Amino acid sequence: MAIFNFQILLYSSLSISFFCILFPQTTSLTFIRFNLTNLDLQDQNANITTFGNATFSTQGLQLTDLVPSQVGKATYIDLLHLWDNSTSTRNLTDFSTHFVFVCDSGTITCFADGFTFFLAPYGSGSAGGAAMGLPLKPDNLRERSDPFVAVEFDTFWNPDGWEQKNVGQHPHVGIDVNSLSSNVSAIWYADIINGSQNEAWISYNSSSKNLTVVFSGSTNTTRVTDTINLIIDLRDYLPEWVTFGFSAVSGPFCYEKNALKSWEFSTSLEITVGNRIVPVPESQMRLVEWVWNLYGMGRLFEAVDAKLGSDFDEQETERLMIVGLWCAHPDHNFRPKIGQAIHVLNFEASMPTLPPKVPVLSFFPLPLNTTPNSTSTSQNHYASCTYNEVSSKFSSSSTASSPSISLLYKE
Repeated sequence: MAIFNFQILLYSSLSISFFCILFPQTTSLTFIRFNLTNLDLQDQNANITTFGNATFSTQGLQLTDLVPSQVGKATYIDLLHLWDNSTSTRNLTDFSTHFVFVCDSGTITCFADGFTFFLAPYGSGSAGGAAMGLPLKPDNLRERSDPFVAVEFDTFWNPDGWEQKNVGQHPHVGIDVNSLSSNVSAIWYADIINGSQNEAWISYNSSSKNLTVVFSGSTNTTRVTDTINLIIDLRDYLPEWVTFGFSAVSGPFCYEKNALKSWEFSTSLEITVGNRIVPVPESQMRLVEWVWNLYGMGRLFEAVDAKLGSDFDEQETERLMIVGLWCAHPDHNFRPKIGQAIHVLNFEASMPTLPPKVPVLSFFPLPLNTTPNSTSTSQNHYASCTYNEVSSKFSSSSTASSPSISLLYKE
Protein backbone atom coordinates (compact mmCIF):
# COMPACT_ATOMS: atom_id res chain seq x y z
CA MET A 1 0.00 0.00 0.00
CA ALA A 2 2.87 2.41 0.67
CA ILE A 3 4.08 2.07 -2.93
CA PHE A 4 0.58 2.51 -4.26
CA ASN A 5 0.00 5.66 -2.24
CA PHE A 6 3.35 7.12 -3.35
CA GLN A 7 2.43 6.56 -6.99
CA ILE A 8 -0.97 8.17 -6.55
CA LEU A 9 0.59 11.11 -4.73
CA LEU A 10 3.17 11.67 -7.44
CA TYR A 11 0.62 11.32 -10.23
CA SER A 12 -1.57 13.88 -8.50
CA SER A 13 1.35 16.22 -7.92
CA LEU A 14 2.39 15.99 -11.57
CA SER A 15 -1.13 16.68 -12.75
CA ILE A 16 -1.71 19.76 -10.59
CA SER A 17 1.67 21.11 -9.53
CA PHE A 18 2.32 23.05 -12.72
CA PHE A 19 -1.03 24.77 -12.20
CA CYS A 20 0.00 25.68 -8.65
CA ILE A 21 3.32 27.06 -9.90
CA LEU A 22 2.15 28.87 -13.01
CA PHE A 23 -1.18 30.12 -11.66
CA PRO A 24 -1.14 31.82 -8.26
CA GLN A 25 -4.83 31.01 -7.67
CA THR A 26 -6.71 27.90 -8.76
CA THR A 27 -9.85 26.22 -7.57
CA SER A 28 -9.65 22.46 -7.40
CA LEU A 29 -12.35 19.86 -6.91
CA THR A 30 -11.35 16.65 -5.17
CA PHE A 31 -13.96 13.98 -5.45
CA ILE A 32 -14.71 10.30 -5.16
CA ARG A 33 -17.74 8.91 -6.92
CA PHE A 34 -18.50 5.28 -7.62
CA ASN A 35 -21.33 2.79 -7.88
CA LEU A 36 -20.48 -0.88 -7.37
CA THR A 37 -23.83 -2.53 -7.96
CA ASN A 38 -22.71 -6.15 -7.77
CA LEU A 39 -19.72 -6.54 -5.50
CA ASP A 40 -17.56 -9.44 -6.65
CA LEU A 41 -13.98 -10.56 -7.13
CA GLN A 42 -13.25 -8.02 -9.86
CA ASP A 43 -13.45 -5.30 -7.20
CA GLN A 44 -10.63 -6.87 -5.18
CA ASN A 45 -7.72 -4.38 -5.16
CA ALA A 46 -9.26 -2.57 -8.16
CA ASN A 47 -11.81 -0.73 -6.01
CA ILE A 48 -11.66 -2.27 -2.55
CA THR A 49 -8.87 -3.48 -0.29
CA THR A 50 -9.70 -6.27 2.16
CA PHE A 51 -8.11 -7.09 5.49
CA GLY A 52 -8.32 -9.95 7.96
CA ASN A 53 -11.11 -12.41 7.21
CA ALA A 54 -12.86 -10.21 4.65
CA THR A 55 -13.09 -11.78 1.21
CA PHE A 56 -15.15 -11.74 -1.98
CA SER A 57 -17.54 -14.60 -2.68
CA THR A 58 -20.76 -15.34 -4.51
CA GLN A 59 -22.42 -13.55 -1.61
CA GLY A 60 -20.65 -10.29 -2.47
CA LEU A 61 -18.11 -8.65 -0.20
CA GLN A 62 -18.09 -10.99 2.78
CA LEU A 63 -16.73 -9.36 5.92
CA THR A 64 -17.23 -12.38 8.19
CA ASP A 65 -18.46 -15.93 7.64
CA LEU A 66 -20.34 -18.38 9.87
CA VAL A 67 -17.14 -18.98 11.79
CA PRO A 68 -16.34 -17.87 15.35
CA SER A 69 -13.92 -15.08 16.28
CA GLN A 70 -13.45 -13.52 12.86
CA VAL A 71 -12.45 -9.92 12.12
CA GLY A 72 -12.88 -8.51 8.63
CA LYS A 73 -12.36 -5.05 7.19
CA ALA A 74 -12.73 -3.59 3.70
CA THR A 75 -11.91 -0.06 2.59
CA TYR A 76 -12.16 1.88 -0.63
CA ILE A 77 -8.84 1.91 -2.42
CA ASP A 78 -8.43 5.71 -2.28
CA LEU A 79 -8.41 8.02 0.71
CA LEU A 80 -11.20 10.54 1.25
CA HIS A 81 -10.28 14.23 1.43
CA LEU A 82 -12.63 15.04 4.29
CA TRP A 83 -11.69 18.67 4.83
CA ASP A 84 -9.20 21.21 3.52
CA ASN A 85 -6.50 22.35 5.91
CA SER A 86 -4.91 24.83 3.48
CA THR A 87 -7.26 27.73 4.24
CA SER A 88 -8.63 29.40 7.35
CA THR A 89 -12.17 28.23 6.48
CA ARG A 90 -11.10 24.56 6.49
CA ASN A 91 -13.72 23.61 3.91
CA LEU A 92 -15.56 20.42 4.82
CA THR A 93 -16.97 17.94 2.33
CA ASP A 94 -20.49 16.59 1.94
CA PHE A 95 -20.84 12.88 1.30
CA SER A 96 -23.57 10.33 0.66
CA THR A 97 -23.40 6.57 0.59
CA HIS A 98 -25.87 3.74 0.08
CA PHE A 99 -25.27 0.03 0.49
CA VAL A 100 -27.24 -3.20 0.42
CA PHE A 101 -26.23 -5.86 2.93
CA VAL A 102 -27.14 -9.13 4.62
CA CYS A 103 -26.54 -10.26 8.19
CA ASP A 104 -27.30 -13.99 8.29
CA SER A 105 -26.93 -16.44 11.18
CA GLY A 106 -27.98 -19.44 9.09
CA THR A 107 -31.17 -19.96 11.19
CA ILE A 108 -29.13 -20.10 14.42
CA THR A 109 -30.72 -18.03 17.18
CA CYS A 110 -27.41 -17.03 18.78
CA PHE A 111 -25.64 -14.51 16.55
CA ALA A 112 -23.05 -11.73 16.89
CA ASP A 113 -21.67 -9.09 16.55
CA GLY A 114 -22.59 -7.05 13.46
CA PHE A 115 -20.68 -4.59 11.29
CA THR A 116 -19.91 -0.88 10.87
CA PHE A 117 -19.44 1.75 8.21
CA PHE A 118 -16.53 3.87 9.44
CA LEU A 119 -14.17 6.75 8.75
CA ALA A 120 -10.73 6.67 10.39
CA PRO A 121 -7.09 7.63 9.77
CA TYR A 122 -5.24 5.55 7.19
CA GLY A 123 -3.55 2.55 8.78
CA SER A 124 -5.80 2.45 11.85
CA GLY A 125 -6.21 -0.90 13.59
CA SER A 126 -9.12 -3.31 13.93
CA ALA A 127 -9.97 -4.88 17.28
CA GLY A 128 -12.04 -8.06 17.48
CA GLY A 129 -14.94 -9.19 19.62
CA ALA A 130 -17.26 -6.49 20.86
CA ALA A 131 -15.03 -3.82 19.27
CA MET A 132 -16.82 -4.38 15.93
CA GLY A 133 -13.48 -4.20 14.10
CA LEU A 134 -13.02 -0.55 15.11
CA PRO A 135 -9.67 0.95 16.22
CA LEU A 136 -10.02 0.29 19.95
CA LYS A 137 -7.43 -1.07 22.33
CA PRO A 138 -7.90 -4.87 22.57
CA ASP A 139 -7.11 -4.92 26.28
CA ASN A 140 -9.45 -2.02 27.04
CA LEU A 141 -12.33 -1.49 24.63
CA ARG A 142 -13.24 1.75 26.35
CA GLU A 143 -10.11 3.37 24.91
CA ARG A 144 -9.49 4.05 21.24
CA SER A 145 -6.19 3.43 19.50
CA ASP A 146 -7.09 5.86 16.70
CA PRO A 147 -9.93 8.35 16.22
CA PHE A 148 -12.99 7.17 14.31
CA VAL A 149 -16.59 7.97 13.45
CA ALA A 150 -18.73 4.94 12.68
CA VAL A 151 -22.28 3.82 12.08
CA GLU A 152 -22.73 0.48 13.83
CA PHE A 153 -25.21 -2.23 12.91
CA ASP A 154 -24.96 -4.04 16.22
CA THR A 155 -26.60 -7.46 16.47
CA PHE A 156 -25.47 -8.50 19.94
CA TRP A 157 -26.29 -6.91 23.27
CA ASN A 158 -23.26 -6.44 25.48
CA PRO A 159 -23.74 -6.27 29.26
CA ASP A 160 -20.66 -4.08 29.67
CA GLY A 161 -22.62 -0.86 30.04
CA TRP A 162 -22.00 0.93 26.74
CA GLU A 163 -25.33 0.11 25.09
CA GLN A 164 -27.94 2.86 25.25
CA LYS A 165 -30.97 2.06 27.37
CA ASN A 166 -33.47 2.97 24.66
CA VAL A 167 -32.50 -0.08 22.57
CA GLY A 168 -32.68 -2.64 25.38
CA GLN A 169 -31.24 -5.99 24.31
CA HIS A 170 -32.34 -5.61 20.68
CA PRO A 171 -30.17 -5.33 17.59
CA HIS A 172 -29.69 -1.64 16.94
CA VAL A 173 -28.11 0.99 14.74
CA GLY A 174 -25.99 3.69 16.35
CA ILE A 175 -23.55 6.48 15.57
CA ASP A 176 -20.26 6.04 17.43
CA VAL A 177 -17.60 8.71 17.92
CA ASN A 178 -14.34 7.36 19.35
CA SER A 179 -16.30 4.95 21.54
CA LEU A 180 -18.59 1.93 21.47
CA SER A 181 -21.04 3.94 23.54
CA SER A 182 -23.23 5.33 20.77
CA ASN A 183 -24.03 9.04 20.75
CA VAL A 184 -27.44 8.16 19.34
CA SER A 185 -29.08 4.82 18.52
CA ALA A 186 -32.36 3.16 17.59
CA ILE A 187 -33.73 -0.37 17.57
CA TRP A 188 -33.05 -2.21 14.34
CA TYR A 189 -35.73 -4.71 13.35
CA ALA A 190 -33.37 -7.06 11.56
CA ASP A 191 -34.37 -10.58 10.53
CA ILE A 192 -30.91 -12.07 10.99
CA ILE A 193 -32.08 -15.66 11.49
CA ASN A 194 -33.52 -15.68 7.97
CA GLY A 195 -30.79 -13.52 6.47
CA SER A 196 -33.08 -10.80 5.16
CA GLN A 197 -31.55 -8.23 2.83
CA ASN A 198 -31.43 -4.66 4.12
CA GLU A 199 -30.28 -1.24 2.97
CA ALA A 200 -28.76 1.84 4.55
CA TRP A 201 -28.34 5.44 3.42
CA ILE A 202 -25.78 7.60 5.20
CA SER A 203 -25.28 11.27 4.37
CA TYR A 204 -23.32 14.17 5.81
CA ASN A 205 -24.22 17.82 5.26
CA SER A 206 -21.17 20.00 5.81
CA SER A 207 -23.26 23.16 6.24
CA SER A 208 -25.56 21.86 8.96
CA LYS A 209 -22.97 19.33 10.26
CA ASN A 210 -25.78 16.77 10.22
CA LEU A 211 -24.84 13.10 9.92
CA THR A 212 -27.99 11.18 8.98
CA VAL A 213 -28.56 7.43 8.80
CA VAL A 214 -31.63 5.84 7.22
CA PHE A 215 -31.84 2.06 7.51
CA SER A 216 -34.29 -0.68 6.64
CA GLY A 217 -35.48 -3.71 8.56
CA SER A 218 -38.51 -5.97 8.69
CA THR A 219 -41.23 -7.00 11.11
CA ASN A 220 -43.46 -9.94 10.24
CA THR A 221 -42.19 -9.81 6.63
CA THR A 222 -43.13 -6.12 6.41
CA ARG A 223 -40.34 -3.78 5.40
CA VAL A 224 -39.78 -0.88 7.79
CA THR A 225 -37.33 2.03 7.89
CA ASP A 226 -36.02 4.25 10.64
CA THR A 227 -33.71 7.26 10.92
CA ILE A 228 -31.12 8.54 13.37
CA ASN A 229 -28.97 11.63 13.10
CA LEU A 230 -26.18 13.44 14.92
CA ILE A 231 -24.91 17.01 14.65
CA ILE A 232 -21.13 16.69 14.51
CA ASP A 233 -18.27 18.69 13.03
CA LEU A 234 -16.10 15.92 11.62
CA ARG A 235 -13.08 18.23 11.55
CA ASP A 236 -13.01 18.10 15.34
CA TYR A 237 -12.55 14.32 15.37
CA LEU A 238 -10.90 13.19 12.14
CA PRO A 239 -7.80 14.18 10.16
CA GLU A 240 -7.90 15.90 6.78
CA TRP A 241 -7.53 12.61 4.89
CA VAL A 242 -9.31 9.45 6.04
CA THR A 243 -9.86 5.89 4.95
CA PHE A 244 -13.46 4.70 4.79
CA GLY A 245 -15.25 1.39 4.49
CA PHE A 246 -16.65 -1.43 6.57
CA SER A 247 -15.58 -3.57 9.50
CA ALA A 248 -17.21 -6.62 11.08
CA VAL A 249 -16.62 -9.26 13.72
CA SER A 250 -18.08 -12.58 14.81
CA GLY A 251 -18.20 -13.67 18.43
CA PRO A 252 -16.45 -16.68 19.98
CA PHE A 253 -19.71 -18.54 20.62
CA CYS A 254 -22.33 -16.65 18.61
CA TYR A 255 -21.58 -15.61 15.06
CA GLU A 256 -23.09 -14.58 11.75
CA LYS A 257 -22.23 -13.91 8.14
CA ASN A 258 -21.97 -10.20 7.28
CA ALA A 259 -21.93 -9.47 3.55
CA LEU A 260 -22.31 -6.41 1.34
CA LYS A 261 -24.14 -6.79 -1.97
CA SER A 262 -23.63 -3.31 -3.41
CA TRP A 263 -22.06 0.00 -2.47
CA GLU A 264 -22.28 3.48 -3.91
CA PHE A 265 -20.60 6.61 -2.65
CA SER A 266 -20.36 10.24 -3.69
CA THR A 267 -18.43 13.19 -2.32
CA SER A 268 -16.75 16.38 -3.51
CA LEU A 269 -14.65 19.03 -1.82
CA GLU A 270 -13.72 22.36 -3.37
CA ILE A 271 -10.32 23.60 -2.27
CA THR A 272 -8.29 26.67 -3.12
CA VAL A 273 -4.64 26.33 -4.09
CA GLY A 274 -2.33 29.32 -3.77
CA ASN A 275 -2.88 32.99 -3.01
CA ARG A 276 -5.12 35.26 -5.02
CA ILE A 277 -2.57 37.38 -6.88
CA VAL A 278 -3.70 37.25 -10.51
CA PRO A 279 -7.42 37.13 -11.38
CA VAL A 280 -8.36 34.24 -13.65
CA PRO A 281 -10.89 35.16 -16.36
CA GLU A 282 -14.21 33.34 -16.34
CA SER A 283 -13.32 31.72 -19.67
CA GLN A 284 -10.18 30.26 -18.12
CA MET A 285 -11.73 28.75 -15.01
CA ARG A 286 -11.90 25.27 -16.57
CA LEU A 287 -8.20 25.07 -16.14
CA VAL A 288 -7.25 21.67 -17.57
CA GLU A 289 -9.44 22.21 -20.62
CA TRP A 290 -8.04 25.71 -21.13
CA VAL A 291 -4.39 24.61 -20.91
CA TRP A 292 -5.07 21.58 -23.10
CA ASN A 293 -6.58 23.81 -25.79
CA LEU A 294 -3.54 26.09 -25.66
CA TYR A 295 -1.37 22.99 -26.10
CA GLY A 296 -3.41 21.97 -29.16
CA MET A 297 -2.97 25.43 -30.69
CA GLY A 298 0.78 25.44 -30.06
CA ARG A 299 0.44 28.34 -27.61
CA LEU A 300 1.20 26.50 -24.37
CA PHE A 301 3.37 29.26 -22.89
CA GLU A 302 0.39 31.63 -22.84
CA ALA A 303 -0.68 29.70 -19.74
CA VAL A 304 2.40 30.79 -17.81
CA ASP A 305 1.82 33.50 -15.21
CA ALA A 306 2.95 36.80 -16.70
CA LYS A 307 4.60 37.75 -13.40
CA LEU A 308 7.23 35.10 -14.06
CA GLY A 309 8.35 37.06 -17.10
CA SER A 310 11.16 35.12 -18.72
CA ASP A 311 12.43 33.71 -15.44
CA PHE A 312 11.79 30.05 -16.28
CA ASP A 313 13.34 27.31 -18.39
CA GLU A 314 11.11 26.85 -21.44
CA GLN A 315 12.10 23.24 -22.10
CA GLU A 316 11.56 22.15 -18.50
CA THR A 317 8.30 24.10 -18.25
CA GLU A 318 6.98 22.60 -21.48
CA ARG A 319 7.77 19.08 -20.30
CA LEU A 320 6.27 19.69 -16.88
CA MET A 321 3.03 21.04 -18.34
CA ILE A 322 2.65 18.32 -20.97
CA VAL A 323 3.37 15.55 -18.46
CA GLY A 324 0.87 17.22 -16.15
CA LEU A 325 -1.79 17.05 -18.88
CA TRP A 326 -0.78 13.46 -19.61
CA CYS A 327 -1.28 12.52 -15.95
CA ALA A 328 -4.60 14.40 -15.90
CA HIS A 329 -5.99 12.45 -18.88
CA PRO A 330 -9.70 11.76 -18.19
CA ASP A 331 -9.25 8.09 -19.10
CA HIS A 332 -6.91 6.42 -16.59
CA ASN A 333 -5.92 3.86 -19.23
CA PHE A 334 -4.04 6.60 -21.12
CA ARG A 335 -2.19 8.00 -18.11
CA PRO A 336 1.54 7.19 -17.86
CA LYS A 337 3.12 4.79 -15.47
CA ILE A 338 5.30 6.40 -12.84
CA GLY A 339 8.50 5.37 -14.59
CA GLN A 340 7.33 6.79 -17.92
CA ALA A 341 6.53 10.17 -16.39
CA ILE A 342 9.87 10.38 -14.60
CA HIS A 343 11.83 9.43 -17.75
CA VAL A 344 10.12 12.19 -19.74
CA LEU A 345 10.67 14.77 -17.01
CA ASN A 346 14.34 13.80 -16.81
CA PHE A 347 14.74 14.23 -20.60
CA GLU A 348 15.37 10.48 -20.90
CA ALA A 349 12.37 9.88 -23.17
CA SER A 350 10.48 11.86 -25.78
CA MET A 351 7.36 13.75 -24.80
CA PRO A 352 3.98 12.17 -25.50
CA THR A 353 1.81 13.38 -28.35
CA LEU A 354 -1.53 14.33 -26.86
CA PRO A 355 -4.77 15.05 -28.75
CA PRO A 356 -5.29 18.76 -29.54
CA LYS A 357 -8.33 18.96 -27.27
CA VAL A 358 -9.03 17.35 -23.93
CA PRO A 359 -10.68 13.95 -24.56
CA VAL A 360 -14.29 13.61 -23.52
CA LEU A 361 -14.91 10.82 -21.03
CA SER A 362 -18.50 9.59 -20.99
CA PHE A 363 -20.20 10.57 -17.77
CA PHE A 364 -22.73 8.31 -16.11
CA PRO A 365 -24.87 10.26 -13.63
CA LEU A 366 -24.69 8.62 -10.24
CA PRO A 367 -28.16 7.36 -9.20
CA LEU A 368 -27.36 7.88 -5.54
CA ASN A 369 -30.47 7.02 -3.56
CA THR A 370 -31.49 9.62 -1.03
CA THR A 371 -34.78 8.14 0.03
CA PRO A 372 -35.27 4.80 1.74
CA ASN A 373 -37.93 3.63 -0.73
CA SER A 374 -35.78 3.99 -3.82
CA THR A 375 -33.54 1.23 -5.13
CA SER A 376 -30.88 1.17 -7.79
CA THR A 377 -31.69 -0.64 -11.04
CA SER A 378 -28.25 -0.31 -12.57
CA GLN A 379 -26.51 -3.59 -13.30
CA ASN A 380 -23.07 -2.31 -14.24
CA HIS A 381 -20.00 -1.24 -12.33
CA TYR A 382 -18.99 2.28 -13.23
CA ALA A 383 -16.89 5.13 -12.02
CA SER A 384 -17.38 8.66 -13.27
CA CYS A 385 -15.16 11.69 -13.49
CA THR A 386 -15.22 15.17 -14.91
CA TYR A 387 -12.28 16.68 -16.72
CA ASN A 388 -13.02 20.39 -16.55
CA GLU A 389 -11.65 20.98 -13.10
CA VAL A 390 -8.21 20.31 -11.73
CA SER A 391 -8.95 17.16 -9.80
CA SER A 392 -6.92 15.02 -7.47
CA LYS A 393 -7.75 12.69 -4.63
CA PHE A 394 -4.29 13.14 -3.16
CA SER A 395 -3.48 16.79 -3.84
CA SER A 396 -0.78 18.44 -1.77
CA SER A 397 -1.93 21.19 0.56
CA SER A 398 1.11 23.29 -0.31
CA THR A 399 2.94 23.71 -3.56
CA ALA A 400 6.16 23.85 -1.62
CA SER A 401 5.84 20.19 -0.77
CA SER A 402 5.20 19.05 -4.32
CA PRO A 403 7.84 16.56 -5.48
CA SER A 404 7.80 18.01 -9.00
CA ILE A 405 8.61 21.63 -8.21
CA SER A 406 12.34 20.94 -8.46
CA LEU A 407 11.72 19.90 -12.07
CA LEU A 408 10.75 23.46 -12.92
CA TYR A 409 13.45 25.39 -11.09
CA LYS A 410 17.05 24.22 -10.95
CA GLU A 411 19.27 25.19 -8.04
